Amino acid sequence: MIPSELVQQYPFLVDLAYSLESNLLTNFSLDFLSNMISNTIRSKSSFRYEQSIKDFATSLLILGGRNVYEFVRLNLPGSIPSLTSLHLILTSSKCHFIEGEFQYERLKDYVDWSQYSYAFCGEDSTSVVPKISYDTRSNCFVGFTLPLKNGFPCTRYFSTDSLGQLEKWYEQIDKSFLINVHVIQPTCHVRQVPSPPLLLLAYGTNSVYTGENVLARWSRIFDSCMARHATNPNSNPNHLGVWVRV
Repeated sequence: MIPSELVQQYPFLVDLAYSLESNLLTNFSLDFLSNMISNTIRSKSSFRYEQSIKDFATSLLILGGRNVYEFVRLNLPGSIPSLTSLHLILTSSKCHFIEGEFQYERLKDYVDWSQYSYAFCGEDSTSVVPKISYDTRSNCFVGFTLPLKNGFPCTRYFSTDSLGQLEKWYEQIDKSFLINVHVIQPTCHVRQVPSPPLLLLAYGTNSVYTGENVLARWSRIFDSCMARHATNPNSNPNHLGVWVRV
């Protein structure tokens, strides 16, 4: 039995009880609702969140943006962490990416986890609002366009303790208005649910590069994958990619 006082305060509990009896809720829905309800009897400083809720909150912030995130959080108290708490969760995560660094070691773990025989590697860009920020873990400024060497971004390039050097970069270096990403997507059989892709590399760019840069980059990706797995080049010349034997 649900106390009448609690039902008056949260009328949706009646529908929730019916949904539970009828097995209409998914596992995530149960986690979301139980997490939110359990937080209603705690002080804000004592709110707790399941890992699935943290993952959902991260996706919501990335896909919906700050305004959407705050709208959900304020209208469903206790359902998702505050932005400050979420930032602490993300910065304490072991899956920290350094701009311009390939994640070849994580690729091996991903391959062992997915257990697929082949994977497709692709490259694409998406627009972003130019912004310069400081990454405490890499001790570098992020948001400037990384220079390319043999087609590859020079990682950890914008690191300095000189204010004069930073001002010089602001005056002379283009800010990134695109994020270039490389992802690994395993192939699967028809009607089989595919695994989520793995982010292999991400870095800011101003979309200024040559055909030689692209070919050199993909040649090195091919060689790096070859050093870890047997590979075959993708036969489609209109889509830069490789089939990676894993």
